[in-house]
Amino acid sequence: MRDADADAQPLVAVLALLALARRDFTQADHLVSLCLKSQPNNLLVLMLSGRLYLQTRRAEQALKAYQQVLQLSPKFGIPSANDPRGGLDGAMRMALEQGVGMDPRVGLGLSFWLLGDTKKGTAAWKRAIALVRPSLHQFEVTSMLTVAFIARRTPRIEAHDSCWV
Repeated sequence: MRDADADAQPLVAVLALLALARRDFTQADHLVSLCLKSQPNNLLVLMLSGRLYLQTRRAEQALKAYQQVLQLSPKFGIPSANDPRGGLDGAMRMALEQGVGMDPRVGLGLSFWLLGDTKKGTAAWKRAIALVRPSLHQFEVTSMLTVAFIARRTPRIEAHDSCWV
């Protein structure tokens, strides 16, 4: 995406999200790459890239994407007394919740877990629960742990079968 096309980036990000939802990983990867070239620090696109990388079994790249989100915005998605939405409103909040996941710490945990570092994975999930308790149910984290454990133990699970990511 050229600089002149910067206004088109939100549309390209939405198209990437749709491609990911359709499990068209090749197209989603291409569109995410375009967005990241244009705006490498776009939090929504970084979250989207983390989700894409997890779904395509590129846990190291997912880990880097989620780490970058937290480096750029350490309180990303954390509700507070003054801001129960965690600084996110409208379409961006809906896209994150429905499409790319709300808390990068959950993505970190899953990335660590898939890379075999279950201690760091569990610690990241515990941190997510501690920080986002009102909006992140422990059931979700327990479910992710269970699926991640099964996925690590079952090498024949294909990325396109991973509805949990």
